[in-house]
Amino acid sequence: MNKFTHSDSSWSMQLLYQNFKTIFLDLSFQRMACWSENSKRSYITSILNGAHPGYLILASVNANAYRNDYFKELQEKNYQYLSIDGNNRSNCIIEFMNDEFTVTVDNKKLLYSELEVNDRAQFDALRLGIVMYENITKEGCANVFLSHNESQPLSAQEKRNAAIGKISSYFRELEPKVRKSIKIFDENNKKRANDEFILDILVTETSPSTPINKKGRDVLWADNLNELKINKTYLKETLDLLGQFLKLRKFGKQSLEGLAKDFIIIRGIMKQKDCTILDRDVFLSTLADKRTEMFNSDIAYSIINKKGKEEALQFSTMISQPTFGPVLAKRSELLEEIIQHLFEIKAISSKTSRYVNTSDPTLRKQLYDLQKGICPATKSIIDDYLNGQLWEVDHIKPLAKGGDDDISNMQLVDKNFNRSKGARL
Repeated sequence: MNKFTHSDSSWSMQLLYQNFKTIFLDLSFQRMACWSENSKRSYITSILNGAHPGYLILASVNANAYRNDYFKELQEKNYQYLSIDGNNRSNCIIEFMNDEFTVTVDNKKLLYSELEVNDRAQFDALRLGIVMYENITKEGCANVFLSHNESQPLSAQEKRNAAIGKISSYFRELEPKVRKSIKIFDENNKKRANDEFILDILVTETSPSTPINKKGRDVLWADNLNELKINKTYLKETLDLLGQFLKLRKFGKQSLEGLAKDFIIIRGIMKQKDCTILDRDVFLSTLADKRTEMFNSDIAYSIINKKGKEEALQFSTMISQPTFGPVLAKRSELLEEIIQHLFEIKAISSKTSRYVNTSDPTLRKQLYDLQKGICPATKSIIDDYLNGQLWEVDHIKPLAKGGDDDISNMQLVDKNFNRSKGARL
């Protein structure tokens, strides 16, 4: 069992102010400051009224640097401390001392600089408890953070992100890159809400008609901690499309969230059907039109509610309810009608199953004869059409793009060319 050593001491408020810039906040496990203005005022007011300001839990960079590369890198960046817990408290104190908000003293709203000289001096001298870890690893800091957290309760996603692993690192890099392009995302990513929505995209891909719950999120997260198994390309495409999709219609925040949820259900169904988008613009505009039409419709659908009774709900009412089984199933069924329309107008296509055996000697001989023994891609002479190490049967229009699995859509080509072509036309 790992044993971490620590010591207890205290800093004055003034010393915290001086040291603040040397404290490193590692968002791989720590949380960003998320207290509301009321919480900040309440905390400072309680301190001015005599309450103990609480504790900061830190790790000493210098004490750990000689045995740990992680801390050595922080030392080289001139950090002296690593924040483990208490980021909200320390930020609140610093913001108050920087005159960023007021507190009420004797029925007057005052900034820090407006406090009486004696009151300000007393505040500066107040002692903040410090727990300093002198023998600990980065992983140990994450574990201590989860067990010591004393402020507002951690959200489920904050706890997931605090688990050091592949998916945690990937989400921390991905979320800031897509935050501004997706209208429903919180610009401060409070409680990692944006991260949880991205996680929901992955959960929905697995089972679009199943309600998302904490267990499903936890299982997917745990499954990707040691090895990243998710399809990063598909996820990035979904996020990119979602950003564009949400800009096509003007809705209130709640309606936008319903729209985003419908979009990831549609993407989940498309993933299950192995769909490919053939025309991006037509896909997005048609989807927006059809979804708006469905939202504004006065058609009522029969749903079995949580009490087991039959209830008639319009689509607009349906999406405002929690996504429990029958409601989500009906919602998915109606969204699938939009997908069917997208198929009909050829905005999307389902990958065609391969029925023809491309190793069949007869097929290869037919292609060889049609091509007069020449590779149409490289113009090389095909000396042995049966040699699969050199020559492969290629679908001219890829199956993924709606091409037929028929000899009329095939050519015998150089293997290296075929592999580099992939699913391109």
